[in-house]
Amino acid sequence: MTNWASIVGWGQPGWAYSAVALAIIAGGCASPSNRDLAVAPPMPDPALSEPGSISLDRNFYIVIDGSGSMSEKECAGAFATRVEAAKWAVNEFTARSVPSDVNLGLYIFDSSGSRERVPIGRDNRAAIKAQVDRTTAGGGTPLNAAIQSAVVELARQRNRQMGYGEYYVVLATDGAASDGDLASGGVRYAQQNGIPIITIGFCLNQDHALSKGSFSYRNANSPADLLGALQETQGEAPYFDASAFRSTR
Repeated sequence: MTNWASIVGWGQPGWAYSAVALAIIAGGCASPSNRDLAVAPPMPDPALSEPGSISLDRNFYIVIDGSGSMSEKECAGAFATRVEAAKWAVNEFTARSVPSDVNLGLYIFDSSGSRERVPIGRDNRAAIKAQVDRTTAGGGTPLNAAIQSAVVELARQRNRQMGYGEYYVVLATDGAASDGDLASGGVRYAQQNGIPIITIGFCLNQDHALSKGSFSYRNANSPADLLGALQETQGEAPYFDASAFRSTR
């Protein structure tokens, strides 16, 4: 596995650990439109954040892609569609593989729109499952907007934790973004704000564009592969800059 931390510059001074947003994205290949093009939101100002305290909590922000291509059967195994396979994998992952002391958040784009469904927190597994189960395939693949939203929410959580903890973006995708170029959009935005991306290529015949800007990259060609790749994110070695840690003391 390629360690992209040394390539893209994760873990800038002042942060004790690098960061995780978890995104389950199997996107379509629609061409960008003016409506879909992402505009990077401003980052939250630490001075304006609610009071926080030092915490080493781990944080995963899950983004589920319920775009139109997720209604296809290929790579779905015993499931009727890819979205059903992804829903099963996410539910298994959050229920059995993520420790109870890990913070999770949920963002979904599907036939009902693109938005956060469950804020970052610990005691929210039932709410996450309920929202995952309601996901139905349809619409475009706004990967840039999803990544940027995840980065903003994780940055807010990082402010609450006084710069400590772990935060990652993990993308499982089978297609191209419908809202512009990823390298100059969501990927750059994540890099600029110290949030690494772990990408899972779901049902892809070739490496996804995100493989060039991710902390790590792997392929999945079945529901079991997808679940296994998600489970492996729990074992990803976090980037740790000892000098940065000392600088915050």
